[in-house]
Amino acid sequence: MQNSRYRVGVDIVATYKDIQAYIKHRYGYTCKTCWIAHMKEVCGLNPRQSHNRYNSGVRTNPCPPDKQQDIIKAFRHFGMIGANNQSAAQGCATSILVVVLPSLSVIGTLFFLLQ
Repeated sequence: MQNSRYRVGVDIVATYKDIQAYIKHRYGYTCKTCWIAHMKEVCGLNPRQSHNRYNSGVRTNPCPPDKQQDIIKAFRHFGMIGANNQSAAQGCATSILVVVLPSLSVIGTLFFLLQ
């Protein structure tokens, strides 16, 4: 895996290709860049908007629920979120709960979030 990370302020951030290569090596599938962008958004990492995105408010290819944990583990591997940064990890896990369980009512979702 080539080290193609780049600097943003003080932090070193992995590129989408780094994340894709890690997931391919570790889990055996190639994830889409739109899945990575979706999970960055969920985890509060502020992804850049793609130049070919039609509508800024709508995701046509959100990350499938069964792939979300793999991408989060890749973020942790590259230090984008970490065990030391509990607030980012908790925010990410909380957001995933809302994404994975959209059929629950708002009250049911809030109940799970508050436990």
